[in-house]
Amino acid sequence: MIQRFAFYLCFALIICSLLSACAAVPPTPRKIALLAPFEGQYREIGYEALYAAQMALQETQAHYVLLPLDDGGTETSARERAQAFTYDPSIAVVLALGPYATTPQVQAAYGTLPVLLVGYWPSIPQSKNIAALSADLRDTLPAIPDPYSYAEQEFGGAEILSLPQFDGRKGCVVWSSAQPADEAFTARYKAMNTFAPPPRLIAPLTYNAAKIAIIAIRDHTALRDVALNGISFDEAGYWREAAKYQYGCGASSS
Repeated sequence: MIQRFAFYLCFALIICSLLSACAAVPPTPRKIALLAPFEGQYREIGYEALYAAQMALQETQAHYVLLPLDDGGTETSARERAQAFTYDPSIAVVLALGPYATTPQVQAAYGTLPVLLVGYWPSIPQSKNIAALSADLRDTLPAIPDPYSYAEQEFGGAEILSLPQFDGRKGCVVWSSAQPADEAFTARYKAMNTFAPPPRLIAPLTYNAAKIAIIAIRDHTALRDVALNGISFDEAGYWREAAKYQYGCGASSS
């Protein structure tokens, strides 16, 4: 009788220990993925976005993980990486920037993941789970040219032309819904990393995009239903109240 009691007691203690161990395992933190160029001729896009997104997470004290990933420099590689996101259930929102991570084919590869296109790129939001933090500039910029193929010609484009390598490009106009960062933003941004590239038009946009992503995760809300300081989205997925600003090429934050 005593032996049987001892057996059941040991068995109960083992079960309790296993349950306690399981309970002690913390839940996997939710992730905000950042798919953008971090290598090649457009790498400034990724790094400017990276420090701005990190700043938003830090300032909001959001307990989410930022997962930056290089787009690979081609539409094919960006599509493969977008599809890989769908296998990670901890990824809650994707921020996509650059000419490759935002194309219709890559948007399809995100599946049902909420995706926020940060800035204006050639393709429109392809489905209800995708929004664009930009005014609809299709009538103004029917296509974004390759800036490196235009030497003496006058041309215009979106935030890609705000990169430092296009400083002072003659006859070149940048169209964007971003306003240059003020001194306070620039100081906080530079404090993230002394080697961070100068915050131009992409940094303020990504900062707000990260905040929108945080709200969407926290409140279990679709991206297109989030409202943030005058930012909301229309039926096509574009920033409803966005202005259309013009800047010179290499538009800076100061």
